[in-house]
Amino acid sequence: MTEKSNPMDRLADFVKSGRNRTEPIPDDIKEDLGKWLDEENRKRRASYSDPMLPPWQYRPDIPRASMGWRMGPGEDYIMDFLNWYRALSVEQQQIYAKGHPEPNDWDGFLSSILPKAE
Repeated sequence: MTEKSNPMDRLADFVKSGRNRTEPIPDDIKEDLGKWLDEENRKRRASYSDPMLPPWQYRPDIPRASMGWRMGPGEDYIMDFLNWYRALSVEQQQIYAKGHPEPNDWDGFLSSILPKAE
């Protein structure tokens, strides 16, 4: 049998074997999964426009309160957007907000995603 290099396949084999019931996931699989996930995230983020589109423009078909932002590609995008937007300076956030006005159903979104002042 050949050694599988895809960490997802190796994890699946580990689980299918039933070893996960009595053993922790081996460190080499965890490490390789982390590297694989980092690379997949990097590739996904590289595909976004710069600056990122606000969620209501990226996926106008997904309403603000929809599960579409909590699962799958919508979840990935909104989490990446939150991290990107929060990394902007206050001045950059203000410029961005002026250039990307929130539609009525998204009113207050940009201010709601900023960390609360202590």
